Amino acid sequence: MPQLPRYSLFKIVNELFDLSINSIAAGLVFGIFGIYIFRMGKRDFNYLQVFIGLALMIYPYFVSHNILIWLVGIILTVWGYKSG
Repeated sequence: MPQLPRYSLFKIVNELFDLSINSIAAGLVFGIFGIYIFRMGKRDFNYLQVFIGLALMIYPYFVSHNILIWLVGIILTVWGYKSG
């Protein structure tokens, strides 16, 4: 009987999301900034800041290139902070 390949949960998640230490750190950093900008926009009824805050919290899960994660995160963070 042929043997099926064994996959661990870590290997499956790593293949799906292409996680690295850099992408996890970027997700943490921009997630914190996203929460701050989201709450600031919610407090001031600024829907652009609410949208940018949500984007900062979500986008690192869908972008796989490290330079692009940091570049988009910095641009969104500055834009969200300046739009207030």
